[in-house]
Amino acid sequence: MATMTRIDISNDVNMLMQNLEDKNRPLVSPAAALKLSMTWPVACVMGYVLALLWMAYSFTPEQDLFGNNVYFSDKMQFEMFATGITVLSALGVGASLYNSALVYLSFDENTRNNSFIINRIRKLTGLMGLGAVIVNWGVALVGAVIEPKVIGISTLVFLLSILVIQMVISAELTRYGIAGAMSKLARLIKKI
Repeated sequence: MATMTRIDISNDVNMLMQNLEDKNRPLVSPAAALKLSMTWPVACVMGYVLALLWMAYSFTPEQDLFGNNVYFSDKMQFEMFATGITVLSALGVGASLYNSALVYLSFDENTRNNSFIINRIRKLTGLMGLGAVIVNWGVALVGAVIEPKVIGISTLVFLLSILVIQMVISAELTRYGIAGAMSKLARLIKKI
């Protein structure tokens, strides 16, 4: 991978700005932006939902000391609550990523493919997102197969994976000197 110079970054940013200023450019589909923004968070939490469904499927009712049946909803209240909070967190994260998805989709496909910055950020985001999905699904698998209480840390694991990804991407954007421009671009796209 060749190193980028400030001139390369400046030319790349100019190309992106010229693409945004093109009046013949079609508007972004809100549904496409929502789909893109929800893909990663929903992929992460699907592991927890599937693990909970597997635990419910494989659960056999027990009896307590008094001879009463203990059902899944009684025994796994904490796990169900934690999974619900994680799903709500994922929906919130997906909603917060909507502006970034709008900015990304505002550039035409040719510009996105030719931009050094977008290609590097896309590759980095893809790798980090895949790592987060693997970690979250791994925790869900451990919860489903070994110890159900592990599902209780699902929200923490999910939010930590978001935090790590945000830190890495922010550092990369700052490295290119465009971190401040991204928030301005998001506001500009929202006005359009």
